[in-house]
Amino acid sequence: MGIMRASLVVVTLVCALATKASAQPSREPEAEALFDQGKELMSAGDHVGACQKFDASNRLVPRATTLMNLGACLEAQQKLVSAWYRFVEAQNKASVSSDAKERAMERPSKLKAEALKPRLSTIEIIVSAEARVPDLVVTRDGAIIVDGQWNSRIPIDGGKYTIAARARGREDWTSTIVVKSEGNHEPVTIPVLRPAAAPPVTDPAVTDTDPAVTTADPSAHAGPIDEDADPPAPDRPPSGFTGLRKGAVGLAVVGVAAIAGGAVFGIQAKNTQADADELCPGTECTDPEAVRLNDDAKASAKTANLLYLGGGVALGAGVALWLLGAPKHSEGVAITPHVGADLVGVTFQAGF
Repeated sequence: MGIMRASLVVVTLVCALATKASAQPSREPEAEALFDQGKELMSAGDHVGACQKFDASNRLVPRATTLMNLGACLEAQQKLVSAWYRFVEAQNKASVSSDAKERAMERPSKLKAEALKPRLSTIEIIVSAEARVPDLVVTRDGAIIVDGQWNSRIPIDGGKYTIAARARGREDWTSTIVVKSEGNHEPVTIPVLRPAAAPPVTDPAVTDTDPAVTTADPSAHAGPIDEDADPPAPDRPPSGFTGLRKGAVGLAVVGVAAIAGGAVFGIQAKNTQADADELCPGTECTDPEAVRLNDDAKASAKTANLLYLGGGVALGAGVALWLLGAPKHSEGVAITPHVGADLVGVTFQAGF
C-alpha cells in the first residue's frame, strides 16, 4: 500500500507540473508578429530596423528561419562576420529540429555560411615573446582579447577599433585601426611596453629652509593669486579667559584652601586650649601636660592666623588679577604656595 500511495503522489505531481507548464502563455504569436514586421522593413530597405525585429523575434522563440533572415539583414549592412555567424547558428539549429520547415533551412544556411567565409575581414594581434611581459592584457574597444587569440586571425566586422595593451608597472599603449568590411586583414603588433616612470622621491633632508633651495624672492614659493578666492576668515577675538585670569583663579583656589586650613588649625587650637584649661584651670600652672597642651594650642592658633592672612592675601590678589586680566596675551603663569612655621604666602610668576 505504501508503494502504491507513493506512486500516486508522483503521478499527481507530474500531472500538476505538466498542467502548470502548459498554462504558460506561448510567445509564438509575438515572435511571429516581429518576424513579419522584419520582413516588411527588409522589403522597404530599412535593414537596421529589420535586423532589430528579427533579433527580437529570435530571442523570444529561436528558429532557424528567423536566423536565416537575420543573417541576410546583416549581410545587407556589410556586417559580414555577424551575418556569417547567424548562418552557422541557423545551420546548427536546423540540423536538430523536428520541424520539417526548420530542417529545410539546414542546407541553405550551410551554403550561405560557406559562401561568406572567404570574404570575411580579420585582424591579428601579434605578440612576440619579448612583448609577453607579466600581467599583459590586450583589449579591443575595452573587451579583452584572450591570449589564445594572439598571433591568430580573428574574424571581425568592418569598422574602427581601438587596440590597447597594459601591464602592471608598464606604460599603457593604444592604437586605432580601421578595418574594411570585406576581405581585409589588419595585423596589429603589440610592442614591448616600457617600464612606467617611477614617482619622484622627495629627500627629507632638503627642506624649504635649506639655503640650496631658498630663493631671494620670498614670493617665489607662493602659488598664483586667485582673485576670485574667498577672503581669509577674520581672526577670532581673543578669549576672555587670559593667562592673568587663569592665575587669578589659581590664587583664589589657593586662598580658599589657606582659609580652610586656618579654620582647621583654629578649631584644633581651641580644642587643645580647652584640654589644657581642664588640666590646669588657674593662671599659674605647673602641670607638664597642661603646659605642653597650652604650647600646642598657641602654635595651632599662630598657624591658623598665618593661614587666614595668607588666604586673604591670595584672594585679594586673585580679585586684582581678574580685574586686570584683559583679553591680552599672557603666558607662563605659575603659582607656588608657601606655608611655614612663621610664613604663609604665595609666589606668583607670569609673563606678559
